[in-house]
Amino acid sequence: MTTIMSDVIAGRIALLEPLARGASGSLWRAVDRRFDAVCAAKVMRQRDGAEVLRFVREQAAGGIGAHPHLLPPYTWVAEDDTIVLVMPLVHGGTLASAVAEHGPLSPSLVAHLLRQLLDALAAMHAARWVHRDVKPANLLLDSTGFGAPHLLLADFGIALHETDIRLTETGLVHGTPGFMAPEALEGDTGSAAQDVWAAGACALEVLDPRPPRERPEPARALDRLERALRGSADPSAAGLGALLRSLLAADPA
Repeated sequence: MTTIMSDVIAGRIALLEPLARGASGSLWRAVDRRFDAVCAAKVMRQRDGAEVLRFVREQAAGGIGAHPHLLPPYTWVAEDDTIVLVMPLVHGGTLASAVAEHGPLSPSLVAHLLRQLLDALAAMHAARWVHRDVKPANLLLDSTGFGAPHLLLADFGIALHETDIRLTETGLVHGTPGFMAPEALEGDTGSAAQDVWAAGACALEVLDPRPPRERPEPARALDRLERALRGSADPSAAGLGALLRSLLAADPA
């Protein structure tokens, strides 16, 4: 992504500093001049058809409605060939970065975060949306000081609405290796069950972090889970293990 020509997009969003860059655009700390508030701005280019499709999906996902554990865009602006999705700024980083910095999380903390993620997915699925890219890098942690962590599910760029099922064959990658359910690997990427499996995979990954190339195939997820929790004295370990065995079952039902 090249640096844009203006620091202010559409006379409204003032870009301050880049926070991250990826294949689908760049994320900036910005100011929404309409509300005089700091925000996060995801900058994409309209010249790329795939990015436009991601923009449409993310912007549409903003219609899911307010939820304490979902972070869809609240508005968008466009100028020339640049489109910007605008979201509240979350200060605690991603779950992926937290694990990279601090190592594996305890079963009690994983259970706390998983409860919030499943709550977010329940709201999405009730609104007939499937996220399709649930992974630790898309799970944001809001700063709470000494309070319990507050999780937010973000990045709706490949989300799919029930009415869009016929559009699945677009050439896009529908998920991230290591967090794709067995049926998603076989091409079935329109079911809410794949989000549920991915939620279990996220919990397993933060219990037992692995480099991407060392993550086992989905069929070996349950073996990995047993090893991760074996001998744990954490009071949440038994209940979490039982739940994850259900979430990570090969049968989507």
